[in-house]
Amino acid sequence: MSLDELSAIGEFIGGVGGLVAALGVIASLVFVGVQLRASVRQANAESYATITSLWVEFTNAVPANTENWSIFYQGVRYYDALNDSDRSRFNFYLGMYFGIQDTVMVQQQMGV
Repeated sequence: MSLDELSAIGEFIGGVGGLVAALGVIASLVFVGVQLRASVRQANAESYATITSLWVEFTNAVPANTENWSIFYQGVRYYDALNDSDRSRFNFYLGMYFGIQDTVMVQQQMGV
């Protein structure tokens, strides 16, 4: 075998090696893309679960209890008629509600 023939075989093997390397890079990029997509889906599910949990806490604190619901209802309609204790509770409930709304808006802005 001549030097030219050995050189041609070496170039062929090098070309095959380059092709295999390129296929490996493409496969790893596809894998990363699939993992990224799964991660985004997981983040969306966790976001939904967080918002649902916050809403359940709010509904357990306010509408599920007659006294709390009365304070909330009166606070929305006649805030100044509430005594100091009930006004504080109403402000707390309102803070809970707007906290949920803020969470929804922030997560929407983040694209989740």
